Amino acid sequence: LMALSEVRTDALTGVRNRRAIAETLDVMFGLHRRYGQPFSVVLFDVDHFKQINDLFGHSAGDQTLRSVVAAIARAVGSGVLVARSGGEEFVAFFAASDLNGVEALAERIRASVAESCDVTVSIGAIYCELDDHPASPEMSLGELTDVLTHRVDALMYAAKAGGRNTVRCQQLPRMRVNLVHGQPSDVSRPALFEIGTSAVDPVH
Repeated sequence: LMALSEVRTDALTGVRNRRAIAETLDVMFGLHRRYGQPFSVVLFDVDHFKQINDLFGHSAGDQTLRSVVAAIARAVGSGVLVARSGGEEFVAFFAASDLNGVEALAERIRASVAESCDVTVSIGAIYCELDDHPASPEMSLGELTDVLTHRVDALMYAAKAGGRNTVRCQQLPRMRVNLVHGQPSDVSRPALFEIGTSAVDPVH
């Protein structure tokens, strides 16, 4: 049987893979519920990555991704978990004390990639606090994950629309929910917790 660490590791870059993302969020939500610890989600996407594959081949694209991951590793500390969410897109999770700390980390990542790689990254980041209360409307872990990823994705695309190689951060309004574990995501309910966003056309 494949080792547990291999199942949760991206073979190309060596960081965590998509499977590990849900587990990481589950742990972070648990810490938030137990200690009231705020957290941050940072999403970064390699700019113009398709052009690298088209012009120089997929081997060059693979090497670019490995270089980007190395640059990210130099910029973040041991308390930050980085995962590859798919393609040229990566996500980082960490406990944050305030929005300034989130912005500082996102900027370190952006600068490290720009200074040491032949590409840049566009970054969206959110700082989040939950008021997990039994009397509040129920929300499954899957639904909360959908809300957070939707917002951080919109911020990342706003960074691309703003010229790429930039950072867009936001502190989300405190969300009052009754977080229920073990329930599947119900697409009919997340609208109760929808965070307003302006429409941003995807730009790569």
